[in-house]
Formats: sequence, structure tokens, C-alpha cells
Amino acid sequence: MKSEPKTLFVFYNAVPVGQVTEKADGVLSFQYDRSWLTSGAGFAISQSLPLRPQVFSGGAAHAYFANLLPEGRLRSNLAQTLSISEGDDFLFLRELGQEIAGALRILTSPTPDAPKHAPSSRRPIDAEALKLFHLQSSVASVYNDRRRHLRLSLAGAQQKLPVLFDPSGGGLWTTDGSEPSTHILKITNRDYKALPENEYYLNMTARLAGLPVPAAFLIPVPPVSLTSNKRPFRFLVIERYDRIREGSSVKRLHQEDLCQALGILPSKKYEKEGGPSLLDAFRMTETIANNPVIDLDRLVEWTVFNLVCGNADAHGKNLSFLYRENSAGLSPFYDLVSTRAYPSLDRAMAMTIGGSSDLGQIGRNDWQSLARNTRVAAPYLLKKVKSTSERIEEAADQAYKEFAHEVGRIELINQIRLEIHRQARRTRELL
Repeated sequence: MKSEPKTLFVFYNAVPVGQVTEKADGVLSFQYDRSWLTSGAGFAISQSLPLRPQVFSGGAAHAYFANLLPEGRLRSNLAQTLSISEGDDFLFLRELGQEIAGALRILTSPTPDAPKHAPSSRRPIDAEALKLFHLQSSVASVYNDRRRHLRLSLAGAQQKLPVLFDPSGGGLWTTDGSEPSTHILKITNRDYKALPENEYYLNMTARLAGLPVPAAFLIPVPPVSLTSNKRPFRFLVIERYDRIREGSSVKRLHQEDLCQALGILPSKKYEKEGGPSLLDAFRMTETIANNPVIDLDRLVEWTVFNLVCGNADAHGKNLSFLYRENSAGLSPFYDLVSTRAYPSLDRAMAMTIGGSSDLGQIGRNDWQSLARNTRVAAPYLLKKVKSTSERIEEAADQAYKEFAHEVGRIELINQIRLEIHRQARRTRELL
């Protein structure tokens, strides 16, 4: 019986970067290709994997590649659909590694396939597919078409799918992974009411408050039947910040999240489980950013935004770094959701501020503690917290007006807006 290959090949565009190998115990190792090391154009794919000829075995290597893979229920759904073990990271990379976050591609062959930029590599996501996503609360059904081996993946636990968006016709398409996707489709969640609208509203609020966020829009889910939908359901479509259009083609940009940069497994993404802390985020931003003053300032704004908007799930995989040809720094902010809107979710901050995780009790001493351990001066930090919280309050009202005009009034969104006001004022009172 022919054994499955135990080596995968990593490419940057069509250039060999290195090889991922699975050991007998399931641990992944990585080694840079000699040509990548000697070309003068090769770069370290992660802060945790510096350029060197020696093999990286387990540790940061396994963590880097595991962080490219789905988690939670989406992973379970895909394991069943693809008939692979849910715990086998190597098989997930083999099945899904052709189109992932960032600029790398993970292939089964040492020779990259020619990129396809033609309709033959695409399939439209039609009304029936959207209905099925909604009914199943899963995107796994798109992988069922065995005639087209879709090899694409997005990390994280939320049900989402890399897609192509046609700006001229407005349609959404899947590709087989050979062509870069341009957007991310996030679907409804039966456990959390109006989750796409929640994220869309916070994305609008962040944009109006001056935080860098990707462009986004909502699309309606076609009614499942004439009587089944008492209210319209919507999916969220977000532009990928790690893709840029160059004429008629799309180019991948390299990125890594904070867990990858620190060599931490996705199962340890929360600070209380040994994952990244806010202090780690500040230090890594200072290490990577070409302009650390600007990016450290943005990191403060991100921290205040999560606090004021009740996003307790801002963990180590929800912060990333984007690498362009001549610059590097924080990526636009993403996965901004008011988790406080759902009583069943943990209300403690995923990353503590000065050691405190209680949304309603983070005050002056906590911010000063954070300042002592970073390059941000305490007086400036306190002033920044105050001004940012004020901007967010104002932006929340403007975003609600725009949201209501575009989508209609949704009580959950109004509750989030009112809670933003309460939390912003509480944050300033405690300074």
C-alpha cells in the first residue's frame, strides 16, 4: 500500500521557501530551502523562525503552521467533510494549505502549479449555497465537491470562507486555491444572534473613530422558504488586507499573527492559558514595526476600543503584523465583536491591562502599570485613553445612524451602542 507523503513544500509566489515534515509522533518540523537562504531575497517567514540552514523541529515550527489552520467547530466540520483526523495538523495543511493567510502557499509537490486567473478555477456562490451555509451554520459544504479539490483555509474558530469578490458584478466566488482570494465571507451563527451585524457595526465604529480596519459590507441570505424567516439574515464580507489588486491580478502579502511571531500554539492563544499578553504585543510591535511610534499608538487605541466596546475575546490571534516590500507593522484590526452582547460568553478580557481583566474595574493604576512596562509614558497613555474613549463614543452614534439607514434598526446593535457609552464613561471615571 502506497504511503501518504510526509513532506509538504512551502512557496512564496512560485519561489521555494522550505519544507514542512511530519515526524512519526505528529510533530511538524520546518527547514528553509538552500536557495531561499542564499538568494539574498529570502526573508524569515516569522519572527519565531529566523533564517538559518538548520531544521526547526516542533516548538515554533509546529506553532507557526498550526496557527494557519481552522479551530473549533469549523475544524470538526472540515475533518468530517475531508475524512481526516481532527487532530492531524499535517493532513489539514496538506488538504487546505494552498490558499491561507499571508503570502505563502503549502503544496504537495516540489514544483508549484501555474497560477490560474481564469473562470475555470472559480465557482459562483449562488443563493442555494448561501442558504445551506445558513441552515447548517457551517461553510464545510463547499468542500464537498470532489471534482474541485478546494485547498484553502482561514485560521480561527469562526465559520468563514476565503472568497473572490467581483467588484464589477458584485458576485462571490470560490476558487480551487490556485488563485488568491480577495475577501472573507463570515456567516450566521445559531448560538449568537446577529453576529455578522455585530461585527459590521463595530467595524464601522472603529473606522469612524480613526482605527485602521478593512472595508466590509453585509449581504442578505436568501429566504429558506416563504415563511421561515421572521427577520432577514445577513452574512458579512470583509476585504482581505493581505491581498492587493495590481491591475487585473491579485497579489498576496505576507503576514503573521502574534501567536506565530511568539511561537505559541493556537490552543494557547489566551493569556490565562500561557498565551500572549498585552505586554508581549507591545514588545513585538516595537520589534517589527518600521515606525513603532505610530504602531504603538494604534495598539493603545486597539486596547481602548476592545475595552470600551466589550470585545473580551481580543486574544493573541486577533492581532497581526503585515509585511510589505519596504515596510512592516501592525495590520488593520479585525474580528472586532462585542462579546459582552452575549451573556453566555466570558466577560473577562482575553488580554489583561496592567494585570486586570475586569471590564468594569480597569482604572488608573492598571494603565500606569502597563505604561511602566512599555515605552509609552504614563501621562500620555492616560490622556490617550481618555481621548480615544471619547472618539469611540462619538463614532458609535454616527455608526449607528449609518447602520440603521443601511440595514435597519436592530435592538442588539442599539444595546451595544448604549453599552459603549456606559463603558466609555466608566473608563474615564476610573482614570
